[in-house]
Amino acid sequence: MSGVLRADLRRITTTKLWWVALICIFVLSAGYAALPATVAWLQGRAGVATSPFNDPGIIRSIYNGGNVLSRILAMVVGIVAIGSEYRYGTLAASYLATPRRVRMLLGKAGALLIFGLIYVRWRRVGPLIVAHTLLDITAFVGYALVAPHVSWL
Repeated sequence: MSGVLRADLRRITTTKLWWVALICIFVLSAGYAALPATVAWLQGRAGVATSPFNDPGIIRSIYNGGNVLSRILAMVVGIVAIGSEYRYGTLAASYLATPRRVRMLLGKAGALLIFGLIYVRWRRVGPLIVAHTLLDITAFVGYALVAPHVSWL
């Protein structure tokens, strides 16, 4: 089983698709986290919302940015990984190398599961970077603006 898993991991990593999908997941999830954060910040500046970052719905939107999109891109990688074997005719060679089809399909599923876990981890990194950057900027700029006017800081 480990030989089949290693072969499928090597097959996936020799293509450029998994890097492209990983970069797309990171950039798009960070973008989908920055969008509600920017809207909340602009509403706070315009006076529409008194304290938009205290709303749990906005915080959830920031931290869950790009959740659905990253799942779709992970599915695309899985579909392309299986579909490319049909396209290039390497499926017959895979069946000849591993006569037990269940073992081969479990190896493919295991390799794609490993990449799915990598994509889930990176999907969470983009929104965290955006959210913590906004928190740091708000804290430092807010302190610089408020500290001269308040004695308890």
